[in-house]
Amino acid sequence: MAAIATSTTKTMEVSTTLVSFAGLMSGMLVCWIATYVHELAHWLFIGPFGGSVSQWHAMPPGWASVVLAPEPWGTVSLYAGGFAAGAFLAAMLASVG
Repeated sequence: MAAIATSTTKTMEVSTTLVSFAGLMSGMLVCWIATYVHELAHWLFIGPFGGSVSQWHAMPPGWASVVLAPEPWGTVSLYAGGFAAGAFLAAMLASVG
């Protein structure tokens, strides 16, 4: 009887691990899709109005250009914020499982 209980416990541990992993992967997928939707918006709403889409991240036209901070901190803060938001989302999804 103890062998059956041990086997069931191990099966539950594997199942919980798989659910947590699936939650983490789902969170990363949501972040990945959101990034591409965001970039698509640049192509649709910035390029046609005179902005440049020749770089990885589209540059808005002059009248819409906003500089958040001197380089490199403007770029660093955007990426750091994105990674932090992704990590937070992944942690929240993993903690639910």
